[in-house]
Order: sequence, then C-alpha cells, then structure tokens
Amino acid sequence: MSLLLIVLAIIFFIIVFFIAVYNSIIRREQRVRQAQSEIERELNRVAELLPNLVNSVKGAGLLEQKVLTQISESYSKYLSAIKSSKDLSDRINTSSSFFGTIMPIILQLPQYPQLQSMQQFQMLFNEIRVSIDKVSYARQFLNDAINDYNTYILSFPGIIIAKLLGKKELPYFRYERSEETRRSLESGEFTKGLSQW
Repeated sequence: MSLLLIVLAIIFFIIVFFIAVYNSIIRREQRVRQAQSEIERELNRVAELLPNLVNSVKGAGLLEQKVLTQISESYSKYLSAIKSSKDLSDRINTSSSFFGTIMPIILQLPQYPQLQSMQQFQMLFNEIRVSIDKVSYARQFLNDAINDYNTYILSFPGIIIAKLLGKKELPYFRYERSEETRRSLESGEFTKGLSQW
C-alpha cells in the first residue's frame, strides 16, 4: 500500500513539474509574441506610409529609380511574408530584414533641404520616424523577451520539456545592414539625385 502511494506521489510530482515548466515556456513564448506583434504593428504603419512617401519623393524626381525599386520590393516582401507566415522565427527575421532595408534610406533623407521644404514629405516622414522610434524601443523589449525564452528553454529543466514539445531557440531582432547597403550609404547612392538641387 505504501509503495503504491509513493509511486502515485512520484507520478503526481512529475505531472505537476511538467505542467509548471510547460506553462513557464508558454508564458515566455507569449511575451515574445506580444513584443513581436508590437513591432509588426509599427512596421505595418511604416509599410502603409512608405508608398506615399516614395510617391511624394518620386514625383519630385529626388531619388534614384534603384532606391525606389528597393523600397518597393522590400515593402512587398515584408507584407507577403508577414501575411503568409505563422512561424515566429520567420516573422522576426522578416521584420528585421525589412527594418534593415528601409532604415539606412530613411536616415539619409532628412539631410536634404529640398525634401524638408516639401510639406507632404515632412508630414509622412515625421509619422514614419515616430513609428521607427517605437520599433526601436519595442526591439529592446522583444530581444529581452527572446533572451529570457531562449535561456529558459536551453537551461535545465526547461530544456527537457522544450525538447519534448519541439520548441527551438528564437532569433533575435537585429538591425544589420548588408554589405551592399553599407557601400550604397557610404557612396551616397541612395540619394544621388538630391545633391544636384
């Protein structure tokens, strides 16, 4: 009888342990999802404003066609990837890539007085800048949540349950410029036509 009670107590302890660790993993994953959705909300806002910004600059003939194409392609890739992907890792990577593509261009635009004098550009640019600032703050929260999640699922006892559930380490939201983007920034290629004004 006492052996049966000991076995039942051990089984009960294992079940409670599993539930506690499982819930802890899910809570951490939900924090990551919440932070990622905040970033996506602001990036969607930027994505909604970008075509108008591009059109206002395009109408004035102030940016190279290559840059306009790059912005449009990045915008299209971002929207289709976010709509089609349910995987959290893919969504984080897509958001990082989009952010990394548009940031260098957007950071260079205010340097040109002829753009600053365009009222529509100024209004759109300010709205985009506010959203990008929010992304920057949310990025820190997201990376903190990812760090907490990754640390938990890679540590004991979380690693045991994470492996059973097929949970994997999540990528961090990074703002990395490609080598091509870095060269284009250094050469001023993004805004070649602007210096002639």
